[in-house]
Amino acid sequence: MKKLILSTLSIGLALSSFAQQNLGLKNNGLIDNSPRKVRNTTTLGKAERSEWYNPLDILANGNFKTYVGFMMNDSLAKFIDDQGVPSQGRTFQSVACIVDPKDDAIDLGADPTIKMSKFNNYSVDSISFRFSYIRRVDNTIDGLGNQVPVVDTLFVYYFTGAQISKTQTIQGLTSRFGYLGYDLAKRRPNNFADIDTVLLTADYATGKPSTTGWSSAELGLKAPAGLNINTAGGTSQNNLAAFALVFKNGTTYDDTYVYEDRRDSSVVPTDTKWVNYFSYRYGANEGTALTSTFFNSSLFVPQRFSYAVTNGWTGWYPGQGFTNDLYLDAGMKLSSTTISVKEVPNNFTLGNAYPNPASNDVTIAFDLKARKDVKISLVNLLGQEVISIANDNFSAGNNEVKFNVGNLSAGVYFYTMTVDGVSQSQKIMIK
Repeated sequence: MKKLILSTLSIGLALSSFAQQNLGLKNNGLIDNSPRKVRNTTTLGKAERSEWYNPLDILANGNFKTYVGFMMNDSLAKFIDDQGVPSQGRTFQSVACIVDPKDDAIDLGADPTIKMSKFNNYSVDSISFRFSYIRRVDNTIDGLGNQVPVVDTLFVYYFTGAQISKTQTIQGLTSRFGYLGYDLAKRRPNNFADIDTVLLTADYATGKPSTTGWSSAELGLKAPAGLNINTAGGTSQNNLAAFALVFKNGTTYDDTYVYEDRRDSSVVPTDTKWVNYFSYRYGANEGTALTSTFFNSSLFVPQRFSYAVTNGWTGWYPGQGFTNDLYLDAGMKLSSTTISVKEVPNNFTLGNAYPNPASNDVTIAFDLKARKDVKISLVNLLGQEVISIANDNFSAGNNEVKFNVGNLSAGVYFYTMTVDGVSQSQKIMIK
């Protein structure tokens, strides 16, 4: 178990979508009114670059409102709605977020030699997520009849590389999905790289909800060592990172317990049996449906999906599958591990492509300090070469190459120049 850090970071994880089903995640419109803070990019000198990946903050074409969703390790406890009426609650056994570091929208680096992109290897430094921890019960009776303190537990699972699958179709849904394995017998994620255990004491409590909304806090964790991704120069398909959350109550409860109250406590029956519960924060896109060519994802495990295969679903359900696209308010800090300005020989400069955006002929300028063999390729977002632009010997000084993109689909591409085994890349939009 590693030390835990309560912080004031505010990271959001989001994605694009295909909204087709509604599993009732939004509960009764329980809005989290806590302010969101945009995490600034952090650059660690010239030799290493670190970025917080926060898709909720960068999806400008989304109309996100923030809500809370509940996590329980069972579904017996009842929910009290904002009218004080108890009913069977809708809870989720696990939630997860997946980050795609090559997403062009979160490519914040201006210098191609140090920017975060699919061409650079990286490590997961830290994770962070918004939560509400409502603590109604401080003590319980153990099996020997003794009164003992209640300690609830939050398990954090980490994933990288081949532990995260990629697909564009799940049970009839079509989008870019990052997906994790799930163990129905153990009711938890499987095939993970590492795990953290957070013991939730009273210090983590965020206060009970009120008639005006919820308050939330930020939990930041240093990621375990060794969570590394080798992008193989942009050709690797195993270039995602993820983490998942599972909450376990520290007290036994049954269907006479309740876990939510938006009314004043004075109007709740005094003999109400409460249970502690954990809530995560998420954004629901209530505007135009989003589209994406990247694999940023949020995943949810409804209670009924955690026991058995239900309607073809095994455990996870993607956030893009809900009526409104849903994304956890969670994120990761990634650092480049292979790109260093100091290691890049100053023997060539890759210039801009023009026009950019382009629809027909494109010209790329570059400068060589000496005569060199030069390779220039145009690759798509999966790292696949779509055009070999140049592979020849060029003289010292200013040079240009021209190529045509008229047959390519619209979207974001990269042109990469390699000299003496060193590569530089720039992006280009095809319209």
